[in-house]
Amino acid sequence: MLRRLRTLAVAALVGAGLLTVPAAPAQAAGSATLYPNDVQCTVAGGYQCRASIEWRTSTYGPETGAVQIRRRTLFSVYAQAGESILLGSSAMGTGDADITVWNPGVVTDTNALTLPAVTTGANGFRCAEQRTSSGSTTQGLIRTRAEEKAGPQALSGGGNPTGYQPCSYTAPVTGIYHVAFYGPAGAGTDGNLAPSGKIYDPTNTATLATPWTAPSTSTTNGGEASVAAWDITLRSGAASTTAINGRVFTYVFAGYMGGKYRTVDLPLYVTTHDGFRYRVRTRSMEPNGFVLYGNRDGFLDADGSPLHHDIVTAGAEQQQLKNLVGGVSLAPPEYPLSLEPLAAETLTALGVPTTPVAPDLTSVAFAGAAPAGAGYVTRGGTFTLTSTTAGTYELVVSRDGTSFDPGAPTNVALRGTATAGTTTVAWNGKDNAGNDFPVASSYTVRA
Repeated sequence: MLRRLRTLAVAALVGAGLLTVPAAPAQAAGSATLYPNDVQCTVAGGYQCRASIEWRTSTYGPETGAVQIRRRTLFSVYAQAGESILLGSSAMGTGDADITVWNPGVVTDTNALTLPAVTTGANGFRCAEQRTSSGSTTQGLIRTRAEEKAGPQALSGGGNPTGYQPCSYTAPVTGIYHVAFYGPAGAGTDGNLAPSGKIYDPTNTATLATPWTAPSTSTTNGGEASVAAWDITLRSGAASTTAINGRVFTYVFAGYMGGKYRTVDLPLYVTTHDGFRYRVRTRSMEPNGFVLYGNRDGFLDADGSPLHHDIVTAGAEQQQLKNLVGGVSLAPPEYPLSLEPLAAETLTALGVPTTPVAPDLTSVAFAGAAPAGAGYVTRGGTFTLTSTTAGTYELVVSRDGTSFDPGAPTNVALRGTATAGTTTVAWNGKDNAGNDFPVASSYTVRA
């Protein structure tokens, strides 16, 4: 069979594991979807806490020569021309907080290492500019837990009056837009953050239903680079109060808890390129800062092949994964993460099949590298794999025909990435320990 390694990687200031469990359906996309219940955040009580989304300049991963995962959450929104993108956050109106939208095609790096400046009306939209134009100090601001849960008011007609007053952008063309939420320190900060207001304070027994009296990401409370309450809602027009679901996703979810011993339970969906969808929960992990992202290869060995096991760090800055042992590296984010299953039109825009394509390794062949009349020992040869889909492979040549342990010194494990169709894999005839396979009439291979 073709081994399909699907990794949801966690780079965290405190390590954590993930389990796959069912998640409830969601409405729109925002912090209210992630945290639908009013709960206390107390260390002693073990209640669930909330993670802010981050927008920082620092990264996880080696500084040079490898993939770096920026500590920022860049959202993608598939919108059709004329639809309304409604936006709000608990940080708006404080410092340099803003919500920025880029038009389709403007952002080419979904890892958000560099982003072009936005000129409203030319290549995107800025909520701060709309607030200045309207003169409304509440526009785009989620002031209370009740407003967070209610979502945005209608742009016209008085619909959903208990919701927050959104910033709004009418999609000029059909395509994938990108959205960034900046905290009070703006887009270019990497400050040492303090706990972000009462909804994070483990000594505060107030529930999340209690309104916060100031933006929970205010500069006086800390959290300069994070946003606690945020919302992206897509609607058909100005009078609508009905959200268009399944259109919002991100490739990296960067979160910040504001301190240790605070558990978070995040439900996310992961969609792979061949159309499989996974429901994932963090199940009360206890990070401080963290990023979640999905890819096919997981971590990469020094030769660029899939590592197929955990990475190890050493030396300074272990928590940020700066010094990885053995020359290994992080594979880049490539799978969309969403708060709800992606809609069929979103999958089509991403080039993802709406019906999953199951992998099938249809044949494995071997051709020795020895010339006519010569022996094969020390020469190896080439394996040919034929598969229905792209994916990672692991091919194990067994010395005794019984053990297929890929880590056994006397076996050899060959790993890499297969394309749909035919993939060739070279083998030098040596085992995992670097010794030549001995003379034999045949060897058994498992792929």
